[in-house]
Amino acid sequence: MKKTVFFSSMLACTFFFFNLFPSSGYAAVRNYLGSWDLNGNGKLEQVFNYNGTAIEVVSQGQSTKFPISNPVWHLATVANTNDTQGAELIVKAGDHLQIIHYKDRYSTEYQVFNGMWEVVSTSNTDHRGGDEVIVTAGANLKVINDSLRNTHEYYITNGVWYVGGIEDTNQQPGSEIVVKAGNDLKIIYDGIKRIKTYSISTSAQYWKIAGVVDTDGKPGAEVIMSVGDHLMIVRDKSGVKKTYQITKNGVWSVRQITDVDGITGAEVLIDIPNSNGKIVIDRTETMKNLKK
Repeated sequence: MKKTVFFSSMLACTFFFFNLFPSSGYAAVRNYLGSWDLNGNGKLEQVFNYNGTAIEVVSQGQSTKFPISNPVWHLATVANTNDTQGAELIVKAGDHLQIIHYKDRYSTEYQVFNGMWEVVSTSNTDHRGGDEVIVTAGANLKVINDSLRNTHEYYITNGVWYVGGIEDTNQQPGSEIVVKAGNDLKIIYDGIKRIKTYSISTSAQYWKIAGVVDTDGKPGAEVIMSVGDHLMIVRDKSGVKKTYQITKNGVWSVRQITDVDGITGAEVLIDIPNSNGKIVIDRTETMKNLKK
């Protein structure tokens, strides 16, 4: 009797389960990712993760699905990569990058790295049409040019490194990629496929990139760094390094890099614990104390 009741209960539960949760063909999971103008017509398309296996784009009630070939993926960013109207969806998928061109209904794929890698940003680095995709991959930085359907790789270092900014530093068309690599500052000129290296510190001296901003009021951004007791500014367009002593064996930090006086060129605001801060006016190569 007990077995009969148990079996009947199981049948009832099974019937209830399959009515409540139909087969996967009828219960697709759609997670909303965002809305962007992918057609270039000023109207936003809705973008969904469809069942974890595809990206679905819905435009004016019409659905288009783009399969993702790797089960581990996410939408990294959205940018115009081919200089035609409408943005592209940039997907990190396993060991490759997939760029979805919704307007023309196709995808492009680029092998990146069989290990840890990340999409850092997009920017026009070669001064041609469309943004490039900048990727960190192991000891290398890769620039993916979707307009030309190619990838260029730059060796950085086997040690610790990171991208500190992407701006025009040399007054030439196209953005430069600014990298902290060990004791060196490296600036990548992707337009001419070259790297310039500036020696910044000794191995015992901590430093970091605080920003890549125009501080002297002239075309081209400067690289602003905290290096030990000094603020160092690299003017890449001239290859000159300027240093400002902030403390003597003290603690300090860059609070903000912003235009304070309304004159072209940002000022650097410095915080010093238990003391007045400082403002560096790089345009005139001067430094003043700030009252608390």
